[in-house]
Amino acid sequence: MGVVFFTGCILYFFSCFGYAEERDGEAESGERKTGDVRVFVVWNVQNFLLEPRRDENGFLIPQKKDYKIQKMAEVLVSLGPDLVGLAEVGGDAEVEELCRMMGVVGAALKFRKVLDGPDKARKLAFLSREPIVADKSVGVVPFEFGGEICAIRRGIMDISLCLPSGRVVRFVGVHLKSQRKMDGFDPMSYRMSEAKEIYKHVKEDLDEDERQAVLLWGDFNALPNEPVFRIFEMGGLRAIRLLDKRGEEWTHYWEEGGVYSRFDYVLANVAGKRLIDLAGSKIACETEWREVSDHRPLVVRILWN
Repeated sequence: MGVVFFTGCILYFFSCFGYAEERDGEAESGERKTGDVRVFVVWNVQNFLLEPRRDENGFLIPQKKDYKIQKMAEVLVSLGPDLVGLAEVGGDAEVEELCRMMGVVGAALKFRKVLDGPDKARKLAFLSREPIVADKSVGVVPFEFGGEICAIRRGIMDISLCLPSGRVVRFVGVHLKSQRKMDGFDPMSYRMSEAKEIYKHVKEDLDEDERQAVLLWGDFNALPNEPVFRIFEMGGLRAIRLLDKRGEEWTHYWEEGGVYSRFDYVLANVAGKRLIDLAGSKIACETEWREVSDHRPLVVRILWN
């Protein structure tokens, strides 16, 4: 019995080693071995700045340390992305540096968009192997809140890619108001107002028969039971359930408070959900994400045909 167990462990070890070696080779070459799947990685990389910068409230945000940027590049390469949606990126210079550090994998992500919104320190970015066929992003999205004219701080990223069949897939990226209370605003109510504007934007361009696939991704700063998601659900956009290898769903860890929360999501309409390989999608926990950010990356496999 002991010999059988030992032999099984050895076989398991070498099979895992072989798989990792194959994935590493794939990542280093920058080539995909399966042309009918694209890996979409969504990640809030927490204040990715090459130089210190002040936010809208005057607080100084330090630059991200070099070793953290290097680890960010390593984590992304290990996930083998074809498409990447990032939150809290400083700008084009940060994206270029990250892609440089990712080597051939970063070079393959040659179609890039950084959205310039009201928040000049933390921006949304989208990187793709596939050509961008339409860009309907909106940097400034104003709305009334508490008797004042406000705006979605990071705007709405809206990038369309084309499947081999000719069908269009929209990747709509957002980063909603944080949980932090400021200026007497209730954060949840503020996120509700943002969500209404985002929903309005998405619905404006949907085909009447809703054949268009939509993937709404980002850091919503909201728990699954918050009313923000009811706004999207009314329009047929529902969160994809992603789990880590332990079957857990949290995506954010607040170290000071010792609190684990689910803040990051990919929502899809019916057409979008049909494109997703749910069994192959996950919350990445096996990577050293904690050295980079307080958020874990989401990995979504998209059937590309």
